[in-house]
Amino acid sequence: MEESRPEPGDRLPPFGLTGLSESHRRKATFVELYQAEWCPHSHKVRQRFTELGLDFWARQVAADPGEREQMRQHVGTNEIPVLVPDEGDPLCGEDDILAYLARFDDRPDAGSHREKAREEVPTFAEVASAER
Repeated sequence: MEESRPEPGDRLPPFGLTGLSESHRRKATFVELYQAEWCPHSHKVRQRFTELGLDFWARQVAADPGEREQMRQHVGTNEIPVLVPDEGDPLCGEDDILAYLARFDDRPDAGSHREKAREEVPTFAEVASAER
């Protein structure tokens, strides 16, 4: 079977990051999310990214906020989650990040992702703005 090459407009950015540039409305090109897997606020933000079909660069942080000096220097806080869009200032906290992400359209299968999350994660806390 012959492998087809992508058309020039179909190519992914470096490292396979699609960023917010391939969503449906008001696109950014690259975002970083300072977060931790154990953090319930980070979980809600990651779930919303999935529902939107948006990629991000995850920055794992130290468990102890006192050991996040490099993060503090970059984004001005040691609290998580923090979203750093390619334009504008860092967005600190779940509420501000979810408000920022509200400008993007859900991916066509967002409902299926929410349903799967309910099945697989017993403590899944659905983002209120996700259900329209």
